Order: sequence, then structure tokens, then C-alpha cells
Amino acid sequence: MTIKQLGLKLFTITTLGLLLVSCANDAVDGYSPETDIGNAINEPLDASTDEPTDSTNDNSTNDNSGDASNDVNEVGFPGLVYSANISDAGDDSDDLNLNGVYGIVAAKVDGINYVLAAGHFDSGISLFHLKNDGTLANLDNVSDDDDLKIRTPRDVTAVEVGGNTYFFVGGYGDRGISVFSIGESGNLINVNNLSDDGTLRIFSPEGLTTAKIGQDTYFFAAGGADSGVSVFRVNSDGSLVNTTNVSDAGNVSANLELYYASGVATAEVGGETYLFVAARWDDGVSVFRVESDGGLVNTDNVADDDTLYLDGSEKLTTAEVGGITYLYVTGYQDSGLSIFRVENGGTLVNVHNLKDDETLSLQRPSHIITENIEGVTYIFVSALSDGVGVFRVESDGSLVNVANLDDDSNLNLDSPRGMATIKEGEETYFIAAGYIDDGLSAFNVNTILNMTP
Repeated sequence: MTIKQLGLKLFTITTLGLLLVSCANDAVDGYSPETDIGNAINEPLDASTDEPTDSTNDNSTNDNSGDASNDVNEVGFPGLVYSANISDAGDDSDDLNLNGVYGIVAAKVDGINYVLAAGHFDSGISLFHLKNDGTLANLDNVSDDDDLKIRTPRDVTAVEVGGNTYFFVGGYGDRGISVFSIGESGNLINVNNLSDDGTLRIFSPEGLTTAKIGQDTYFFAAGGADSGVSVFRVNSDGSLVNTTNVSDAGNVSANLELYYASGVATAEVGGETYLFVAARWDDGVSVFRVESDGGLVNTDNVADDDTLYLDGSEKLTTAEVGGITYLYVTGYQDSGLSIFRVENGGTLVNVHNLKDDETLSLQRPSHIITENIEGVTYIFVSALSDGVGVFRVESDGSLVNVANLDDDSNLNLDSPRGMATIKEGEETYFIAAGYIDDGLSAFNVNTILNMTP
């Protein structure tokens, strides 16, 4: 029995640049998925204790009884100590939907931290409870059927509306969106399903995000095969009202960069909300001002050139530093990032470009996310070179590499895709999806401040 088959792996990043174990789980003969992975299904969760109310049925991924003091493995920067992983390969019950895990999202619901993962090749989703020690307990697994729209899912996102939290799953092969809530027992409840039609632009949804504007919440979906974006107002019952649709019109539009739209992000700048869209085949980015009624007004379009790294623009994220908003875009084919300052009015000014080299993990960058930890902003980039690059955002929007998490035989970081962060008490956890490894790796990054290579 290998360590990789055990499931979840957790790390702490210290102020000295060391990654230290936060919990351990020894690899031992006789490991049983019923006791170590298990399904704490249909038992109501209690936020005050961070446990199912009937703790006799709680089967989490780690028992925290192992001693990892000698389990040292240098990856990226020295001092990486692993404890465990969770993967489809180690799930003897065959319940987990992590085969080709692509997108993940983390959200707190009624005081409980949840992680939802989309298994592309399983055509399903798996829900986990992130416990206060950083371990994961599988709660529910849902597979596609005739009603759902989660065939070969890719991206997922979540938002709270009217006191209810909803999870959105993009069915790449189903040409649609399914919406779920979480029941008292930690089970997934399907509340809405939406199919593409001649009006919507959600054929093969690649990127999903949300934004609150005034009293309304909006959901944005980028349809790759539609080369466009659809906007929906989210009602308190999880239903969706389409407000606008924009497409590249077969890439003959004079300005828009939406040819195979693949990533979306939003930010508020100068009192206005903007939607940023990355287009894989246009090698560029389009910016839209989101109106109060959910309409879109194009404000800027930037195409790749000899100075930018936008070839194969995949995903994007924003970060606000010192009152200035910056946009970060992954260039898959360029193995680099391009960084823009977002001006009032929604125009972009290129300020930095970062290319992969022998010290970084930026070869074939895919997903990118932002997290603020104790007042410092960090960017996490997953690269299909089998690693995750961690960067500190400087006051001018530039990036300083503080860690590289490179895949090895003990990690589930083979061709990493989606990533998520969530706070649990005083700790911040980072979770990455290993597309080829069919699994998740989780890290404690609360003490990432002042890390240096």
C-alpha cells in the first residue's frame, strides 16, 4: 500500500519558507477505505464541534495518529513534509468522482467548510467536508443522469444568495449548467438545470464565476464552443434568469476576444463591476462593464503580441493592492503570465510579464487564483508541468516567487488544474486538483507570510 493511495496530503508553509506537516496518516498494510476515507453521509453536521452530530459514523480521511517527523521529501523548496492524499485510485468503494478532477471550489455553509470537486471523466461531482484539522471527509457523490447537466464537468463555482449557498457545475459534454445546494446531512440537492439553446452561450461551459451588484447576484458562464458569455441573475431559490448573451460571432467580430472563451473573473473598480474573459483561441482578453440589470458593455480588448504572454489565454484572476486592481492572465502556449493594471473605465494597461524559467513552475500554466493571507496577497498558478507556483503580489502588481510545489510520486499534482482556498479558524487551506492523478492535495498555508526561496 503506497502513501499515494491513502488520500489527503497536508502541509504548513512557515515564515522560513518551510512546508511542515499539519496532520499525518501512516501508510500501513490493512488500510481500509471504509475507515480512512469512508462516507460521512446522511449525518447532520454540527458547526460548533466540526463533526457529524452522530460521530460514530464519521469516517474522515485522517486519524492524525501518524508520526511524520521522518517523512521528509524535498519538492520545490526544501523542507516539504507530506502526510496524505485523497484520490480516485485509492477509493476501493469506487464512489468518488475524481477521475480527471478538473475544477474545485470551497465554500463555508452554516459554519461548515465544504469542497466540491468535478471529475471530468467520471461525469460527476464529489463533496467533501474540510475539517478543522485540515482533513477531508467525503460526504456525497453525484453522477450525471438524464436530468442533470454535469456530463464531463470542468469548472465549478459557488455563491450565497438570500441566505442560501448554491454550487454551479458546468457540464462540458452536456452543454449546460446544474445548480446544487447542500442539505442538513451534507448531501447535494439539485435545484436547477439549464441547457444551452439558440440564445444562450453556454455550449461547453469552460469558465464560471459570480458577482454581487447592488441587491442582485449575477452568475457568468463562458461557453467555449459558443465563443461567448451568458449572464444570469440568481434568485434566492437557485433559479436563473438570463439577462444578456455576448458572442464572438465566429471570430469575425472587429474587436472582441472571445474565440473559445475559457476563463472568467470579476472585480469592482471605481465603483463599477467588470467582467474579464480569457479566450484560448483568440489569444486575448475582453473586458465588459456589468450594468445593474446584468447587461454587458465592452470596454477593452487586448490581443497577444510579441511582448505579451497571452498565447492560449486560459484562466485569469484579479488582485487589489494599495487601492489598485491588477489582472493576471495565464498564457498556456507561452508558458507565462501577463499582468495588467485595470484603469477606471475598464481599460487594461500591461505592467508586467512573467515567463517560465528553470526556477519557476509556469510551464503550460492553466488555472490561477488569488488569496489574501494576513494582509498579504498571493497568487497560486497551476501548471501542467506538474506543479503549482506560489507568488507574493508586490505593490506594483509584480510577482515574487515564494514557493513551487512540484509533483512527485507522493503528491496528486500531475497536471494540476483547479485550485481553491478557504479559511478554517486561524488556518488557511489550499487545495489543488491533480487531473492525471485523479485526486486532491491540500496544504496549510496560513503562515505563508514572509516566505522566501
